[in-house]
Amino acid sequence: MRCIGAVLVLAIALTAVAVMGQVPGQKPAFEVASVKVNNSGPAGGPPVARSDGPRFVASNSTFKFLLMFAYRPSSGRPLRNIDIIGAPGWTDSDHLDVEGKGESGASPSAEQMRLMVQALLQDRFQLKAHWETREMPTYNLVAAKNGPKLKVSEDQNPARLDQQGRGVVRTIAKPSPSGIALNMSGNGLPLDLLLSTFQSYAGRPLFDKTGLSGLFDVNLQFFMDANRGNAPPEVTAADP
Repeated sequence: MRCIGAVLVLAIALTAVAVMGQVPGQKPAFEVASVKVNNSGPAGGPPVARSDGPRFVASNSTFKFLLMFAYRPSSGRPLRNIDIIGAPGWTDSDHLDVEGKGESGASPSAEQMRLMVQALLQDRFQLKAHWETREMPTYNLVAAKNGPKLKVSEDQNPARLDQQGRGVVRTIAKPSPSGIALNMSGNGLPLDLLLSTFQSYAGRPLFDKTGLSGLFDVNLQFFMDANRGNAPPEVTAADP
């Protein structure tokens, strides 16, 4: 199907990174921030916000991961890779260590933390971004005819900043000549977070049409055929 959706259109002037300094501007900002290139190996997981400090930490993360943390569409769902237009190739390939420290004793909300990361990206990378509405092909996630088989988490409280490992999708990829075997797992996951992880592999926007709510414990295994590439399969309107 096709759908009208919001996309984040970028312009990035600089690829170099600074090391220390305070982010200027009207948005909430970190008192001290550090941005360094990391050439240690494959990219790590998404950035996290921590309550000790408070601090923002991204270890061996790509610039795309930073964007997905910092920006949210007006609907409130997580930003997806396919929502980002105009990002150069290095935003997927180069890895960064980023740490921002806020005012001691402060307790910024999740939205304030995102604004602080936005300010950091605008200062260090001269990032300029705006939202546009475009028509694009999409996929819908729907419940199976016999009902969903997802395991509902016993703890339905949202993950806190001090709960390391909960509310995070852990992805293990094992490449082979024929493709990539992937395992995605996590505890206390909302469906929108799971969809944002799947989005990297879908090739087009994903929308949750299951009608399900709450938090789930997930362990998914699947295989991506190397011959398929990044293009989604062509389907017709009659194809279920």
